[in-house]
Amino acid sequence: VGHWCDRFKGEAIYLLGLLLSILVMPLIYLLTSSGEWLAVSFSVCLYVIANALTSGPLMNLLQQEFPTQWRYRGISLSYNIGIALFGGTAMLMAEYLNELFHKPWACGIYASAISSFTWLVLVSFKNSTSHVSPSTPKHYEAISASH
Repeated sequence: VGHWCDRFKGEAIYLLGLLLSILVMPLIYLLTSSGEWLAVSFSVCLYVIANALTSGPLMNLLQQEFPTQWRYRGISLSYNIGIALFGGTAMLMAEYLNELFHKPWACGIYASAISSFTWLVLVSFKNSTSHVSPSTPKHYEAISASH
């Protein structure tokens, strides 16, 4: 994946991983619940591919969003808040959806919804011309001057 990120744009690889996650997460949960080793093995392979396509370029994408003097703070805050909000509540939501629907694919729909939300935010953020880019030095100079 690192080679693909170097050869192609890392953002494109990340979006491909999100699209794959959106499409296969319900299938992964369905196959895993079957209990058959071949189906479970196939679902693990699908998950590993989707996870590699999103995890591989993630840190590169995050570091591009922040200039050097703000990089550590920006990456650590954005990454950890995202993990706490979505990763920290994932088991709670999975249990709730399992109790509500009694269907194995319900958790997959939730995972697909999170991936869809991430994909939409990333695409709209990158296509927006009205936002102030965090990599704009003047933006950070103004923040630094106010502190």
